[in-house]
Amino acid sequence: MRSTCEYGNILYKKGEESENKEEKMQYYNEAMQYEEKAYSICKNLSPANFILGTLYAKYKNDLQKAIFYLQNAIKLNPENIDSYNNLGIVFCITKQYTKAIEIFNVALLKDSTNIHVLQNIAMSYRYLGQETKANYYSEKLKKTMQ
Repeated sequence: MRSTCEYGNILYKKGEESENKEEKMQYYNEAMQYEEKAYSICKNLSPANFILGTLYAKYKNDLQKAIFYLQNAIKLNPENIDSYNNLGIVFCITKQYTKAIEIFNVALLKDSTNIHVLQNIAMSYRYLGQETKANYYSEKLKKTMQ
């Protein structure tokens, strides 16, 4: 079971690295198959939940499933900043900016210098028309990147 999940993780990473769109989609499709098999055997695998959530958002555009799996991933491994970031992004896509900001803030409590989270929280505040807060996080991002 763990090897199934680990192999799915390897395929996911290969998909992330691939610059060929068809090859990327093939890797993602295979990764989903392995991760769904791992999840069906043991629902408490954080990596399987993270990858499924990420791929349902990115590859399948099934945002409800993405939210489900990413929330599970956070419950199982609350230290994985990428799970918070991806969940926040899904909330942005669904125009739930306040929820996205809440998630990004939790991530920033764990890692206040994560450039992806800083960028996404700034964008979320901008979508809400809260330019002062958006600018605050944009400035923090610039300082972090120096």
